[in-house]
Amino acid sequence: EQAAGENQDLDGRSDEYSLGIMLQELVTLRRAVTGTTAVEVLAHALAGRREPIVPPDARERIPRELVAIIDKATRRSRDQRYASVGELADDVRRYLRGDAIRARPDNALQRMTRWIARHREASLLAFLLVLLLSVLAIGWEVVQRKSQELAGVRQQQKIGAFLSVVARRSHQIDNRFLVLQEALEGLATAATWALTRGAPSEENVYFHEDYNAPGRAPADLTRSELYRWDVSTDYPVAYCVAGLEHEAILPTLRRLGPLRHHFQRMFIDSAPPPSRALTLDQQRGLLREGGGAMDYAYLVLPEGVLYLYPGMGCTPDDYDPRVAPFYPLAAHKHGKFWGNPYIDSSEDVTGDDLVLPCATSMYDEQGKFLGVAAVEMMFNRIISQCMALTEVPGVRAMALLDPDGHIIVDSSTLNKRFKNSDFARGLDLVPYPVPEVVAGIRAGRSGHQDAIRDREKRLIVYFRLETIGWYYLVEASAADFTGDSDTAAPPSRD
Repeated sequence: EQAAGENQDLDGRSDEYSLGIMLQELVTLRRAVTGTTAVEVLAHALAGRREPIVPPDARERIPRELVAIIDKATRRSRDQRYASVGELADDVRRYLRGDAIRARPDNALQRMTRWIARHREASLLAFLLVLLLSVLAIGWEVVQRKSQELAGVRQQQKIGAFLSVVARRSHQIDNRFLVLQEALEGLATAATWALTRGAPSEENVYFHEDYNAPGRAPADLTRSELYRWDVSTDYPVAYCVAGLEHEAILPTLRRLGPLRHHFQRMFIDSAPPPSRALTLDQQRGLLREGGGAMDYAYLVLPEGVLYLYPGMGCTPDDYDPRVAPFYPLAAHKHGKFWGNPYIDSSEDVTGDDLVLPCATSMYDEQGKFLGVAAVEMMFNRIISQCMALTEVPGVRAMALLDPDGHIIVDSSTLNKRFKNSDFARGLDLVPYPVPEVVAGIRAGRSGHQDAIRDREKRLIVYFRLETIGWYYLVEASAADFTGDSDTAAPPSRD
């Protein structure tokens, strides 16, 4: 009726038709009304002609109840549609609850199936009664066999629940990496604009030497338990390689000066809601103690300048950011790159943290390379905030693996400090020590596997992170699912 220009006759049933079209596109992941030209699309819309309702994957099936709801909501005649959008919504709710829908009433078999689904306890009691009669009829051997079958069902239910928890956590980890990638993209865009079009500002520029000189450091410099240094959340720090005069690079840094506000907002926006509603002091605390999704953000210029947020004065005097792992990771390339973990470089005599970088190159409109933008997360926060599964008993280890099955993040490194004698390269990655798991990962599968680890039978679950192609892996004691602590590994499952 909209395609026919009957605008004066539009009512809720016209909205219902649009909702039906949207529902079809949601379940098929394809356009419902197509055409090679706008005129052809309009003609199809006028005729009420839709594409067939087929699943996006041939191995899947679209429930017939959903098909019936879509068909009824998108009838060409308005009188044959639902009487109101409310009735359409009610039928969708019925489908989601597992109830019969009005668009396709159940037959006797379907009604019985739904009754059983709603009265599981009564159905189970009936099954147990039949089972008991069978036991009395055919003897103890059948009782044993049925008991084993029920134990297997309970085991699969426990395993299924565990898989669901790991899948949900892998989705949360994936979202965290997506937030970091989006923040990195915004930082690179803002820095490129500042370097190519920004005018020198009056913002204060603090060099590494200022942070270690009384009276020259930023006024907000405060001790941070997270970073283990005095940090400024108001200003970044500029570190120049030996031989680069401050005066030579100062005009460029003055163009980057306003980015301090972008750094602050980027960190705050990456924190869970309601970070925007925090007071100024609360926001400062969040920035200082790591309430956001990232721990560091910085720019590396080809001249040998590291522009780091939050600002701190802990960089060694002989440091060159151009040979640190994050710079060659993305320099002169296109795209966002997650690199091998590496040991952070500071002057802390107790050792440094392991960090995970994500970097991208910056270019001007003519394609000239301007430098590298990057964000980082500390391993301790990845393990404790992203990977931990405190709600699951029996968890022994967690890890993030790359697509080749190499260990990137391992929960055994939590709270460890590392001596860094060579900051110019990332850590050497080692393969996960269960060949069946590595084979599944290299084949692009998610799944689970039984194996012996540290003389204990374990259930190993791994799920792919779609954002970056890595895998989240969890090891749990198999005894928590089977009650069996033998050291012989059962067959694998993928």
